[in-house]
Amino acid sequence: MNEIKKSLIELTVDMNESKQLVRKRIMAQSIKKKDFKKNLIAGLSAIVMISMIFLTSTFLMEQQTGTSEISQPTTNIFDDGIFETTANLQKWWRDFADGEAYLKELAYEKYETRLALYTYAKSLGYDIKDEEVQESFQQTMNLMTRSDEAKQSYEELLTKADLTWEEYEKFIMDTAPYDVALKKLEQHYMAIYPKISYSIAGSLAEKHAIPYFREQYVNDIIAFKKKHTLPLHDGNPFAFTGSKQLGRVVAIEDNMFLVAPGATIEDIENYTKEELLENYKDAMWFPMDDTPELSIGDLVETYHKYQTTSEDNVTISDLWDIRLVNEYEPNPISKATHHLTIDIEMNPKVKVFVGTLNWIDTNVEFSDKADYQFVVDGITYQLWSYPDGFVLYSSRGKYRTLNAELTSELAGYLGIDHGLN
Repeated sequence: MNEIKKSLIELTVDMNESKQLVRKRIMAQSIKKKDFKKNLIAGLSAIVMISMIFLTSTFLMEQQTGTSEISQPTTNIFDDGIFETTANLQKWWRDFADGEAYLKELAYEKYETRLALYTYAKSLGYDIKDEEVQESFQQTMNLMTRSDEAKQSYEELLTKADLTWEEYEKFIMDTAPYDVALKKLEQHYMAIYPKISYSIAGSLAEKHAIPYFREQYVNDIIAFKKKHTLPLHDGNPFAFTGSKQLGRVVAIEDNMFLVAPGATIEDIENYTKEELLENYKDAMWFPMDDTPELSIGDLVETYHKYQTTSEDNVTISDLWDIRLVNEYEPNPISKATHHLTIDIEMNPKVKVFVGTLNWIDTNVEFSDKADYQFVVDGITYQLWSYPDGFVLYSSRGKYRTLNAELTSELAGYLGIDHGLN
């Protein structure tokens, strides 16, 4: 028991004793009717004592609460100016059909990723030097002004984003440390996995940096999101999953492994690695980045976001997640997808709703079944419901996350309760 609790207990005991003392003196006064002035003074003294005890107790409790709040400080790592400029820049390639709130969410995800890369690089011991920042800034400015046509194009884009040239130049300077950090992390992962490209290395950097940032700066994130009325969830639930591929490990070299979809144990035993690559064009090399212990012949489910083709026409990919598949176990029972029939009056509204969304092309395969499914004009839409919003995926290979406002609107049209699956 700490000293504060001990003090409160002692004070409480004193308070009870004081109350008893007052009660006895009042009773004595009513019975004996003697020495009225003496008893009055004693009663008032006891009341003053009780008041002092109450004030002291309140003060000690506030001190204890204050200590608890201070134990989780923020670092002010976020910059409002950088975030606001990032939000304005979303107008370069998007319109306001989705609403300003959605553009703010996109801006936050981009800003958070850059901050994450910067803090993660620092955590690995990389120093971001002033001369490196100046060089990065100058390279970007040279790119923007390499010709009159290039400068004019940027000026037009800045006008669309409601930014002046000077404001954007300051933004480039303020974010140059993030660009330097990304380059250092790309070199870091290319040193570990010599076969991968810069884009794959950058993707692996994001994979490690974002969880690190969210763990280390949780209080800053919450405070910043509340300040800018952003959802408190960690972005799109599928943003860091990527495309799924099921196949067998057919080769392991250094710290890379080759997965060939459709390959069998007999293929592995009878064909060389080169023959397997020739027979299975969609085979991919993956880095052994946070992987379980693998053996040739293992059936694995991999998730990736980026892939490149080497000079010898071999596909190399990043790796965001992996799991070993036990092919001898029956498939686990999964939730059922509810097939919705849209009310006749609501059908036109749903049609307009899905038709005006800014869809994103993707090859993502979701590992869990959708909560709902509905059809509009021959197009099937699958819907996943999460506490912070819906995720839609169409049979045309496009998907879209919905913010709270759009989620409520669609839920009303479909006649479903958001988040109550």
